Amino acid sequence: MGQLRKRHHYASESYLGRFTGPDGLLWIYPVDESEPQPVNPRNAAVERYLYAPEVGEKPRDDAVEVVLAEMVDGPAVPAINRLIRGEQLLPEDRSIVAFYVAVQELRVPAIRDQHGLNLEHLFGMTTDVLVEHPEHVKEKAAEMGLPPQQVLAGLQAIKDGRLQLRATKVSWLHSLFEVVRGTAPLIAKLPWLVVEAPPGFEFLTSDCPVVKVLTDRSVRDLYAGGWLSPSAEATLVLDPEHVLLITPEGGEGRQLGRPGWCEDVNRRTLEQAYRYVFGRSRADWIARAIHQRVHCRTTHACTGQPATPSAW
Repeated sequence: MGQLRKRHHYASESYLGRFTGPDGLLWIYPVDESEPQPVNPRNAAVERYLYAPEVGEKPRDDAVEVVLAEMVDGPAVPAINRLIRGEQLLPEDRSIVAFYVAVQELRVPAIRDQHGLNLEHLFGMTTDVLVEHPEHVKEKAAEMGLPPQQVLAGLQAIKDGRLQLRATKVSWLHSLFEVVRGTAPLIAKLPWLVVEAPPGFEFLTSDCPVVKVLTDRSVRDLYAGGWLSPSAEATLVLDPEHVLLITPEGGEGRQLGRPGWCEDVNRRTLEQAYRYVFGRSRADWIARAIHQRVHCRTTHACTGQPATPSAW
């Protein structure tokens, strides 16, 4: 039996290793405007016990971390390398990369936290409804063998804020693979285009590497997270010189990116980062862009500019 894994990566060391400089380090830019630092990829995008359920008989169980490392990240390395080099993909490569992209979108702390907030909000709304229908609660409680008055008192305490419930990670961890089973085959069938950076340009990545945007502002934001939404573009930066573009209306193959579109990919990455942006080089413009993002969000000064339409 191997040693329990405590440090769980939400972006693999092999992925972040593609963004290192000659010294083997990559630059990490905190979105809270802390000082950027060069770090080893093994120490970036790590959270202790991120995929441990923290409840039940094995609260520190590392099974999900093991599965992600050995069945998702590992198999994707040679397939992604072939994509970057422009080589012919093996028959199974497309499915492997599609599964990797689908998992990568959902495995990050940003999705974990949002999932928990959504559950708590849903439970709060349900509690409000139940408190307004006490007779129904009493009837159902009695059917389940529970003391009706105590159930009502508990619900009222939650509604009043005297009792707080917090969502666990179990639902998120369960949905991580349940959702992927449906989205990975879809991603595999969509058109893929590997866009190469123009000379002298470098792509960034973040702790939310899979970025989705709508390029048509007439499409409702409700559809911004969909893989098949009109004008949807999903990107995964593969390394500083290559980005995988997945869009239902896009092309297939390989193409040189136009500077404006490549710059917009970096803007999307900065905007959708949760806590960290990663880059190969130390660049003052990245810190300035993060400062602008923070200022925009605190002053509500954003203009709401749509993403640049696909122009590779």
